[in-house]
Amino acid sequence: MVKSADETYADFKELIGKTIKNDKVFPFKKSGVIKKIILISDIHSPFLDKDRLAKLITSEKDVDELIVNGDIDDLYPLSRFIKQKEVNAMDTLKEIDWFAHTVSEYYPKIKFLKANHDQRVFRYFQRQGIPVHIIEAFVRTDYLDFIIVPYKNVEIVKTQVTLNHHPEIYHFQMVGKDCVAGHWETYSKVNLRSAENCFNWYQQWRSTLGLPEIKLLIQSHTHQLGSRMVWGDKCYGESGTLALVQDYTIDGRVGYTPPQPGYWLIIQKNGITDLRETRYIPL
Repeated sequence: MVKSADETYADFKELIGKTIKNDKVFPFKKSGVIKKIILISDIHSPFLDKDRLAKLITSEKDVDELIVNGDIDDLYPLSRFIKQKEVNAMDTLKEIDWFAHTVSEYYPKIKFLKANHDQRVFRYFQRQGIPVHIIEAFVRTDYLDFIIVPYKNVEIVKTQVTLNHHPEIYHFQMVGKDCVAGHWETYSKVNLRSAENCFNWYQQWRSTLGLPEIKLLIQSHTHQLGSRMVWGDKCYGESGTLALVQDYTIDGRVGYTPPQPGYWLIIQKNGITDLRETRYIPL
């Protein structure tokens, strides 16, 4: 007998020993048209840097929205890299739940974007040669969907792209009217090269996919932090990380650059990004 969503969620709560509730009620949004948005990414639970998260929370006040731009879960046991440690999946689930509860207490609106690490379960089954339609039937419900159930101000977002064979894409989202936050699976040791490639890709595909013209593009995934102005009135950048140093980045294969912890502060007026006030901030 197939269980209902409520019954399945009750089983999940029992599994992780969840007892805390989110009773936080935020007041009606302040009047005015200026929005203050914080963008973080790559927390890679259970390797979240809680000290830097605390520093962020105490540093930024009166925030309208928090965006967590991918790689919320590391899914370390499914990594293709050689394992240097043992990671308990239950500890990971509990830390993600702790993270969701914590940020929901401080920010009136939170958006989670899924990325390559968050989708490792799906890709693991793909590598076993199981057809996609069968995988979708068994892995349709994502554990992240269960974790955010009690947090009414937390949502999982996706980009809707009208393609008959691929109606849903998670890799990027619109922030306001002229900013894109993406987690494309592209990396470069050259500073900001990944963001540059994503910016050029967006410009090339914008007309075909019916995407809006943008002023700012922020790429995650690289764990690097920085920005560059282009074309006089546009900017692209990378969003840093809030994760501890990953062991595979310092193993015998030279290829990774040191992570740069930090976040982006995005200021928008009527959905239009103010590049004079918008910036990245190291932690």
